[in-house]
Amino acid sequence: MTLEQTNKKIFEMITGAQRILLLTDERIDGDTTGSTLAMYHWLNGLGKDVRVFSPKPWTESYLTLPGSENVIFDSESSKQPADIVMIFDCADGKYLRELSFTTPSALDPSAQPPLIVFDHHATNPHYGTINQIVVEASSTGEVVWQFFKHNRVTITKDMATCLLTAICTDTTLFTNLATNHICMEAAAELGLAGAKMQDIVRIFYMNRSVDALRLWGTALERLQELPQRLIYTCLTQKDISDMRVQEDQVEGISNFLIGMIMDAQIVCVLREKTDGSVKGSLRTLTGNVAQIAQRLGGGGHIKAAGFTIEKARLQEQDGVWSVRWDSGEIRTVERLLQS
Repeated sequence: MTLEQTNKKIFEMITGAQRILLLTDERIDGDTTGSTLAMYHWLNGLGKDVRVFSPKPWTESYLTLPGSENVIFDSESSKQPADIVMIFDCADGKYLRELSFTTPSALDPSAQPPLIVFDHHATNPHYGTINQIVVEASSTGEVVWQFFKHNRVTITKDMATCLLTAICTDTTLFTNLATNHICMEAAAELGLAGAKMQDIVRIFYMNRSVDALRLWGTALERLQELPQRLIYTCLTQKDISDMRVQEDQVEGISNFLIGMIMDAQIVCVLREKTDGSVKGSLRTLTGNVAQIAQRLGGGGHIKAAGFTIEKARLQEQDGVWSVRWDSGEIRTVERLLQS
């Protein structure tokens, strides 16, 4: 089916449904939150029984989005029967294995509702019943905007604010390689619908604390260059906790570095997380970092991807950074990224 035909089919399914569950990705960012809440506002306006579940808590910036007060963070509360489940900007759907969904069907109470996936990650394995995955799109927000356009949906101010947040954050304010003419057209229309670009910039890009900037300074001090212009830096959980910085204040370093370092082929930012894992963010202007991310259990786009190494920490010795697993295995960052 074409993009428009798939959007029409999804529209028909929604029209015939009453109980709808919306899911964000477990990697909380402006795209997954904005896309999900834009759909929430439309469905709520139709009088649907709509719930929004997020597997991870949201930091303060995302809680400014209209409709965020309706998000459920308790997985038990998300298990009420649903006619349709929809998920936004989730590249793999792995966390869904920990959840169970049922339909309200009296004939088959154990039946699974159809899963509709809206996404733009090239590594998405098409795990849904219906997959609206547009890898050329700048963001999942752009994919949802096209869904509304194809079905002649009137976009309200709240929907516009959520969608513009999704597009702006995933394109780094229209500066990275994901930016395209379609998202620029969408931004113009969303602005006319009432979304305020100035508010998005202020909330998501002009909210760095002095401590957050000091943390960014630490990341810059630790920059290392490997062969073939692979640049990396590391941040430990102690670095982050000592500066009393929230997770969302760390986001954006990899985008900043790939745009600032002359002739960098690949940029990688490694940071420890509170759950005992190491998260890697990869960016490139000319290569394919999705291949690296997939090899390490992650995914994403050709130019922007990421991975998470479970049960591991970062360690430094004589200026060389390594990843140390709880099992005792140690691998230098160079070996990790270039093996």
